[in-house]
Amino acid sequence: PSRGGYYYTYGNDNKKDYRGFDFTIRHNNYIGDLNYGAKLMFTYAYRRWLFYAGDSANTPMYQRLTGKEVGSRWGFLSDGLFTSWTDVENSASPEGYAVAPGYIKYVDRNGDGKVVWQDDQGYVAGTDYPRVQGSLNLYANWKGFDIDLLFQGAMGRTVSLTGQYTLAGSEGIQDNTFLTKPFYGGAIPLSSCLSMPGLRTTLTANSLARLSIT
Repeated sequence: PSRGGYYYTYGNDNKKDYRGFDFTIRHNNYIGDLNYGAKLMFTYAYRRWLFYAGDSANTPMYQRLTGKEVGSRWGFLSDGLFTSWTDVENSASPEGYAVAPGYIKYVDRNGDGKVVWQDDQGYVAGTDYPRVQGSLNLYANWKGFDIDLLFQGAMGRTVSLTGQYTLAGSEGIQDNTFLTKPFYGGAIPLSSCLSMPGLRTTLTANSLARLSIT
């Protein structure tokens, strides 16, 4: 509804597409006084944005939600690690931060020669929502005694161990918990075989605390 003709307060502008399937298999049987059974449940679901009203015409494609999976992760793309000072000098680096061999080399996605969070972060990969969910329930009873076991799990989702929270109400907040700190870095030699960020005594948001997908 309009408030005095100036603007509407709610609008159903966005469009999402949900597709998938599910099934349940159940088995029950008995042997004398023993009754037993099992139930298997499986669900597959894929969610994507058909249209997101927040995308503007001048927004880069990697920062638009339209066409991407619902719950897509936001962050930088990485191109490995800086392996030498020559590599540092010949590559784009985060604006306002010093970099060194062993630091994450972020991709300059808009090609302007510098890495800036406003311009070079975008939707990278994965989703908060699992595509596959399932459970297996085993149960039995015998002369008043019963047992019931439930196994359940999910797969096909992306979890950010370090980086910015993206859930509604906490967008952009940098994580700083005992669960994520152990993943901030590790001690390695500076060589051409670098595979993990170098060890440092202080945390720097440009090297260790941002979500990056290689």
